[in-house]
Amino acid sequence: HHGSPLNTAAMSNSPERLSISNDDALISAADLHALLTTVGECLWDWNLLTNEVTYSVAYQKILGYHEDGFGHHLDEWIKRLHPDDAKHAMQATRACLEGKASVYQDEHRLLCRDGSWKWVRSRGTVIARTIDGRPARMIGMISDTTHEHMLTAQLSNSHALLSNFSEHLPSIFFYQFQRFPDGGYCFPYASKAIIDIYGITPDEVKKDASMLFASIHPDDIDTVQKAIKASAESLQTLHQEYRIHTNQGERWLTGDAHPQLLGDASVLWHGFVTDISEQKRTDPKLYSEEQRVQRIMKLYNQGLYYITIQTGERPSSD
Repeated sequence: HHGSPLNTAAMSNSPERLSISNDDALISAADLHALLTTVGECLWDWNLLTNEVTYSVAYQKILGYHEDGFGHHLDEWIKRLHPDDAKHAMQATRACLEGKASVYQDEHRLLCRDGSWKWVRSRGTVIARTIDGRPARMIGMISDTTHEHMLTAQLSNSHALLSNFSEHLPSIFFYQFQRFPDGGYCFPYASKAIIDIYGITPDEVKKDASMLFASIHPDDIDTVQKAIKASAESLQTLHQEYRIHTNQGERWLTGDAHPQLLGDASVLWHGFVTDISEQKRTDPKLYSEEQRVQRIMKLYNQGLYYITIQTGERPSSD
C-alpha cells in the first residue's frame, strides 16, 4: 500500500523478488489466526511485504469490536490513531524498522467502535528480514492503559489542588511519603510548602528522603522512626510532634498521615505537616502560668479576675 506513511525500501519491491531469511516466518495466515485466537492476547502480526496485519480477537475486543470486526490492513491501525499521537507512534515504528531501536514501544490512543478513545501501550519487534536485511515481518502486542492515565490525571489534579492550598497556607506541607521494604524512604509527592518549612525542594526528596530526616532534632529522630515503623506495621494513622533544625533555627512540627499498603510491600502515607512553632513558643508558658495561678486560687478558695492596667478594661468573666 504505497499510501502508507510507513513504506520502507523493502516494501517498495515486489514480493516475488524477496525471500525470507527466517523459515519460521512462513506460518500460514490461517494457522496464525488460530494461534492468536488460542493465545487470547492482544497481539498483532504485520507482514511488511503486503502491509497486511492480523489482529487477534482480544486486540479487536479491546477496541469494542467482535472477531473480524475490522479489516486486515495496516490502515486499520493508522486510521484509528489519535491525531495528537500519530507522529510519535510513526516515529517509534520507523526507528525499529530502520534498526535505530531493537524494540518498538509507544503509548498512544486508539479510536474505539463507540467513538471513545482508549490509551494503549504497544510493543513489538522485527522477527523476520529479507536476505538483504530489510524488515519483512513484525509482531507485537498492546495492553490497555486507559485506567492508568485516568489515575494519573486524577493524581495531577489532586496535586494541583494541594499546591494551591500550599501557596495560600505556607505553614502546611502536604505530602505522599513512601517506605520501602529495604528500609528506604522517599516523597513521591511534596507540596511547595516543604521549601518554607524545611528549606528543602520537592525534587531533593522525591527519590531519597534522607535530607529531610537529617533535619530532624537528634532527640526526636528515634521517636519519629519508631512511630513510622509502628504505623507501617499496624496501618494505623501516624500522628507525631517533633522538632527540626533549619537555617531559620529550630521549628516544632506536627504531622498526621494515613498509611496504605502497596503491592510491592512498601507503605505509602498520605498526609500533611503543620508548623506549630509559634504555639509551642507561647502556649506552654501561658498554660503553665495559668495552671499555677489556678492551683493557688483553689488552695486558698479565692476568686480571680483580670484587668488591663493601661486602659482599666476588665474582660467579661466566664
